[in-house]
Amino acid sequence: MLQHKLLAFAIHYGYMGIFGVLVLGIIGLPIPDEVLMTFVGYLIWKGQLHYLPTVLTSILGSFLGMSISYLIGRTSKFVQGEQNFCILYHVF
Repeated sequence: MLQHKLLAFAIHYGYMGIFGVLVLGIIGLPIPDEVLMTFVGYLIWKGQLHYLPTVLTSILGSFLGMSISYLIGRTSKFVQGEQNFCILYHVF
């Protein structure tokens, strides 16, 4: 269900849709990036998207998603210590 909506979003918005979905997927939302990129490859093969802009858009979307994830982790404050690690370890 979600995959169909994401693929329709990518078709409708084109390169910007690919960029946005990749950013959100890399940040950590449960978005299947692999399915999206497989479908994007199919759209390139069909001639609906061009190869070079798609690759550049995908790379930039991934880089921005990774940068945002890094900044979230870097600026977040976590309590460190042996006891807290053990509690988190047992939860997972």
